[in-house]
Amino acid sequence: MSASSLYALRTHARWSFAITTSTAACLAVGLSILVAGSMGSFALKAAAVPLVLWMLVRASLPQHLPHTRLGPANHVTLARSVCVAMLAAMLGAPTIADWPELVALFAAITLVLDGVDGLVARHFKVASGFGASLDGELDALLVLVLSALVWQLDRSGAWVLLAGTARFAFLAGMYRWPWMRASLPESNHRKLCFAFFVCSLVVIPMPWISIETAHVLSFFATTLVLLSFAVDVAWLRAHGRGEGIARDDLPPAAPGDRAWGRLLKAAHSGTALVPLTEPADRALLERFAPALGSHPHRPFVVGHLAQSIDGHIALESGASQWISGPDDLVHTHRLRALVDAVLVGAETAICDNPRLTVRETSGPHPTRVILDPNGRLDPACAVCLDTTADTVVLVKQGQEAHTCLPERVQVVEVPHNDGFVSPQAILAALHTRGIRRVLVEGGGVTVSRFIEAGMMDRLHLTVAPMWLGGGRPALHLPVIDRLQDALRPPCRVDTLGGDVLFDFDLSGLTDQ
Repeated sequence: MSASSLYALRTHARWSFAITTSTAACLAVGLSILVAGSMGSFALKAAAVPLVLWMLVRASLPQHLPHTRLGPANHVTLARSVCVAMLAAMLGAPTIADWPELVALFAAITLVLDGVDGLVARHFKVASGFGASLDGELDALLVLVLSALVWQLDRSGAWVLLAGTARFAFLAGMYRWPWMRASLPESNHRKLCFAFFVCSLVVIPMPWISIETAHVLSFFATTLVLLSFAVDVAWLRAHGRGEGIARDDLPPAAPGDRAWGRLLKAAHSGTALVPLTEPADRALLERFAPALGSHPHRPFVVGHLAQSIDGHIALESGASQWISGPDDLVHTHRLRALVDAVLVGAETAICDNPRLTVRETSGPHPTRVILDPNGRLDPACAVCLDTTADTVVLVKQGQEAHTCLPERVQVVEVPHNDGFVSPQAILAALHTRGIRRVLVEGGGVTVSRFIEAGMMDRLHLTVAPMWLGGGRPALHLPVIDRLQDALRPPCRVDTLGGDVLFDFDLSGLTDQ
């Protein structure tokens, strides 16, 4: 999983897409002769499909590692994109009305190949996040092109274009509203609605389908797809902002959900917290409300560590998964959902390889910040490969730039003193990006430096009932000579299953 592997993969992918683009353009020229269209126009429209597809999926290419070449299933998908390119080439052709069977044929071949690439991926066991992204974005292009063709053939009203552009409107919404970037749960409704819509678009151009039937079928299929998108957007908005929404294909509500919804709204919408009487709700409010503080000139900082009862967060080898139990995992994900950014050191990112996203609860994903002064981060780390949330890498000023990180990863230079990047400099850089609340999730050295610098407001320290006998210590604070100099900040004690949570209020030690 080295930089050379990523370079080899990118080179192979670019060549594969270039060959696909050339093939589509050449075949489109032949198609233009068949249907009496313009050669240049057909070639340009056909070539646009693989090119647009590459622009949509290139950011997810690192998810294909450790493979350094596109697999057989990816090449089947690229062959399918050529069929979509032929459909795109016929858009706007004056003689398209004379060739509805050709439209249906290319659409049917595309559907067959869609099933084939899934079978090939499972047979060769080369499924990857990149392959899923490639398949999904091509489906979106297929729907867009088919919708336009069906409308051009006068087999549907203009409403069908709403469904054809729904996916791209959804992508635009993700850039405008952060709560839309959260992961959607698996839904049979979504899959069935999409399958019905695509099959309808394949059947509608058939000459044996009357125009009246085609219009009714397209209207019904479009309505189903738009309702499916509306339900998904409503779910994302409700869970991203802490409201509730019923879905019969999602897990039932759990105790404390009402309080959790209010905490999310308070964290991201500024809504005031109102006390609740139910024990589960009250417990969540007491545990997380103190983490919603703020400062006018720097982000509010919450730290979290999980350690053994003898004070270690990992073995000497760096292994730490898992010291604490499942309840602490949920607790960690809830802290992530309440902040704007989660920060870890490069050592933690490399050794633990966390995704740093919100998966065990509802709520938006925070921006992932990796403190990497010396540019050691591996481009194959999960925080670089995963496209669910934004990733920012902080390096010291003058450090040679990362050249192999995915393009979507932002590299920010921060001031340093002889190679040491201070917590103050880190928070200043994050504050300029509009980040109001930060979770410092590790490792122990990073958390300790924030405490020592007076830049940590609260520390959640989970202690698991296990002995490691040695390993990496949780905290690295200056040694004292007298007990009178020991720090004893206010602390609230709670339980997380079999673990004990110490919630330290460090506000008396912080530099405001």
